[in-house]
Amino acid sequence: MKKTFLILAATICFVSCNDSGTKDSSTTETTTDNTMAPTGMTDGGVMMKDGKMMMMNDGKMKMMDKDMTMTNGSKVMMNGEMMHSDGSKMMLNDGMMVDASGNMMDADGKMMPDNKISDNKMSSDMGMMKNGMMMMKDGKMMMMKDDKMMPMDKDMMMGNGNKMMMDGNMMMKDGKKMMMKEGMMMDAEGKVMDKDGKMMDEKM
Repeated sequence: MKKTFLILAATICFVSCNDSGTKDSSTTETTTDNTMAPTGMTDGGVMMKDGKMMMMNDGKMKMMDKDMTMTNGSKVMMNGEMMHSDGSKMMLNDGMMVDASGNMMDADGKMMPDNKISDNKMSSDMGMMKNGMMMMKDGKMMMMKDDKMMPMDKDMMMGNGNKMMMDGNMMMKDGKKMMMKEGMMMDAEGKVMDKDGKMMDEKM
């Protein structure tokens, strides 16, 4: 009778331990899947995911809780806007990543070429540009026509009598000249704005 009882107790104990081991293993696998990072993401990096900015910390993805400055001087904001060290701004698209060094990657974790980054900057600039406006972009005068940014192909006379030249020089109606700096804009009336869209004094 005692032998039968001992055998029964041992069997119950074995089954109980086996069930416990199975549950622990299942829980571990689920946790690992939930914390799996996208290809290319490393600690200190950030990513735009489903319209929200996420960051990698200790190998886990979590919501960004503050603006972050990368080692190359670029700054990524919680709203997904990125300010480069040269002062230019762009908005991260869904899936885009920035590592701790400030390098940008696409949704597949591939480094983005400079021309792709420039395209995104151009989209950001176009948000402030209206038809008839001009802008100094990468050392060239660009103009907005039919909702598209294109190189200036001729000198243009503005509404206030100022003349905008293709080389970036602005001839004012009083005969004075001013050279447009990177990011500066001018509307069809001849009013000058800085790269943030704020009106500037023409005498500056």
